[in-house]
Amino acid sequence: MKKYCVLLSLALVLFFVSARVGQAGEKKFKLAFFIAHVDNEFMSNLADFVESAAKANGQEITVYAAHSDPATQISQVETALGQGLDGVLLDPASFDGITAAVDACAKAKVPVVAFHERLSVQDRLASFVGPAFKPVGVAEIKQVIKDLNEKGEIGVVYGALGHTAQIEITDGYTEVLKDYAGIKTVFDGTGEWVPDKTLSLVENWLSTGRKIDAIVCNNDGMALGAWQACVAANRKDIKVYGYDAVPQVIQSIKEGGIRATVFTNSKEQAKTGVEVLLKVIKGEKYDKDYITQPIVITKENVNQYF
Repeated sequence: MKKYCVLLSLALVLFFVSARVGQAGEKKFKLAFFIAHVDNEFMSNLADFVESAAKANGQEITVYAAHSDPATQISQVETALGQGLDGVLLDPASFDGITAAVDACAKAKVPVVAFHERLSVQDRLASFVGPAFKPVGVAEIKQVIKDLNEKGEIGVVYGALGHTAQIEITDGYTEVLKDYAGIKTVFDGTGEWVPDKTLSLVENWLSTGRKIDAIVCNNDGMALGAWQACVAANRKDIKVYGYDAVPQVIQSIKEGGIRATVFTNSKEQAKTGVEVLLKVIKGEKYDKDYITQPIVITKENVNQYF
């Protein structure tokens, strides 16, 4: 009987060890991905890509979406930490509004890799993986200027105000536009990253009868809403631009609809983000920054990339 109990105890130990080890001897970690929102196609795909990248590395990662609310994201981080975590991949819902979440992770000694967007306290985090958004804005607005032959009136649609991407992409526009007096911004407003809000915003702009040559959007979801408003108003002459290279926009570009988008390979970002987080957890060597470069996609080069 005693021998049987010893064997049973050993079996239980092996069972619990195997639950934390992958097929190839890879230790299982408790990982969490806190994403600002999944309210458009790009962000939803980004969450899926991160889950797939974790599985490819023999891991599982729990995704928490904050619906662009910093308070919600802080609460999600604190709750998850209470349940035990080994590492955090963090797409911040605000550039400087979730410091409390960073503090909580530091207190729990859980490493954080910023993903897709930076934070104001970036120096306190292990690493950053994602695009440099200001160059995205620069690339996008330069294409606008080229297409308008350096003269025209534009509307600018911002993402949710205060998000790192919104701030830095718009800074890219501003930096370039200061050298082109022929380009005038006659409308601006936020579409909060989504098509519906942008549709209403642009409908209001068009209803004024004010001349407008192009609409420049911080992302593709808003570009889709802007283009829908232009088509409905029989204003297909207005050039619309976005960022993310989502399938609907790529198809629209091929068909001569939306004029251009900017591509920064989110699938590769997800792969790198998960791999870097695992390196940090394991104490392996990693870099402080992993930056993906922007590529402008137009009808002329779309088939080269898609």
